Amino acid sequence: MGGVKNSIIILIATGVLVVASSWLSRKDDVVVVPEVKAIVECPSDLESFTNTINKVKLIENKQSNGFNGVLKGYKVSIKRTQLTSEIACGYLHYIASFDNKPLEQNSMTLFMTPGYGQFGGHIWADEQRGAIINETSTSTEFIIPLDTITHDGTAKTPIKITNWAKLFNVSDTFNFGIALSADTPLGNLNLVEIVYKCINKETGKETDNCKLEVTNVSGLTTSF
Repeated sequence: MGGVKNSIIILIATGVLVVASSWLSRKDDVVVVPEVKAIVECPSDLESFTNTINKVKLIENKQSNGFNGVLKGYKVSIKRTQLTSEIACGYLHYIASFDNKPLEQNSMTLFMTPGYGQFGGHIWADEQRGAIINETSTSTEFIIPLDTITHDGTAKTPIKITNWAKLFNVSDTFNFGIALSADTPLGNLNLVEIVYKCINKETGKETDNCKLEVTNVSGLTTSF
């Protein structure tokens, strides 16, 4: 009888050890929560534009015009550094005038074309597509999202839309032709600049570790 009891005790103890061993050796299932990557956006509003700190001035206070059908402007060479990051979005910001007056917007506009000529031309700001236009007594200011640059020839038909933010990532060096298309010798480009945000290509998160810089500005004359 004692032998039977001992056998039962041994069996119970063995079972407890097996269960305990199994519990101790069991690894909890690891739930991997995927990281939600930051979305880098540049909304079409004045506050978002003002809060975007990266910017590069292409032109500042230079005479320019399209008098007698000849554009007199500038060729601006740009270099993109910190190539682990890309331009995610941003704004084309420019202020222009003639004879110290605001532009006559039906007939005067910025002419701006990247090295890839088909993606630019006469820039017709479209408030329906997010452009912000502010007119003062001496000049006209435009803020256009880089992802909806609206451009065409002088006829405005049809209006083309190009995402310039993507163009900045095609190469680390590129050129812009810039002029004020206005049939007056008194045109002036008060300011032309690119305001932008960057994204790290590896993490997908916004970063300030990127830079656009102007390497050269020269005169440019062309007919249109």
